[in-house]
Amino acid sequence: MQYRFLPADRFYVGHDYAPSSIPTPNKLPIRYRINTLGARLEYAISDRLSVALTLAGAMGTESREEGDAQRHTLSATGLGDAAVVGSFWLLDPLDHSRGNLGIGLGVKAPTGSYRSSDNFYTATGVERRPVDPAIQPGDGAWGEIVQVQGFQAITGRVVAYAAGSYLANPSGHTSVIIRPPAGGTDFVSVADEYSAHAGISYFALPNGGLSLSLGGRIDGVPVRDLLGASDTSFRRPGYVEFVEPAISLTLMRNPFSLQGSTFTLSVPIAVDQNRKASTFDIAHGKHGGGDFARFLIFLGYAKRL
Repeated sequence: MQYRFLPADRFYVGHDYAPSSIPTPNKLPIRYRINTLGARLEYAISDRLSVALTLAGAMGTESREEGDAQRHTLSATGLGDAAVVGSFWLLDPLDHSRGNLGIGLGVKAPTGSYRSSDNFYTATGVERRPVDPAIQPGDGAWGEIVQVQGFQAITGRVVAYAAGSYLANPSGHTSVIIRPPAGGTDFVSVADEYSAHAGISYFALPNGGLSLSLGGRIDGVPVRDLLGASDTSFRRPGYVEFVEPAISLTLMRNPFSLQGSTFTLSVPIAVDQNRKASTFDIAHGKHGGGDFARFLIFLGYAKRL
């Protein structure tokens, strides 16, 4: 199980914090709060091959000043997209416990809603339409997942680690129409996504199962997809770089699990943001902006069944 909290309330254009560019009548900040709870069940077919099913639920809110010059909160809650991923260790884990490299391939299913709607307040009245793509539980399309992970022991207590994933969405866009700040209307793009992190982990109490780690992380959406033709539809490409401290506690036989369980906490802190210009921005002669998270909170619990 993993819980993620994402708060975002600082508006960027490129690398620059740009509150004067906020697309609201009086330039009031837009505030996003996204809570995600995921469940992952993994079955080891062998020591090297495993398959995992991931399900998630999400609740997102967007608080912003609307056309009536008042602040309102829009929300979307529901089941997120599901994924099935098969993973394979390139080396036999029994013979290579101090270092290994794994790859994963999978598919993402559009089980989450991509058109959850709420009331929008305009200068002339109230309209019901889909909320911002940032708080939609799903993206509305099938996707392909590629993952890589690896670790290498440096000393008896220090281990280097790295992992990354890329979600390729071949579909062009959904049927949802959005009204971008640049003007007009456009379909919402089904964009690719990527995430990666790497660092060093230190086993502070090997016998007690306590480890501390420090690394870097990057999460982003590319300007152009690897597959498909959604580049020209509306999206907010860019990335955030984080410093990622984490702590992990593994308990062997305990009341939570007779086979042992692990508790993890990580709090990535943003050090750089870049809201890139999309092809839609370029076509309309305007570099759009977006809100980024200043930090994230990941809280996890895992146990062997």
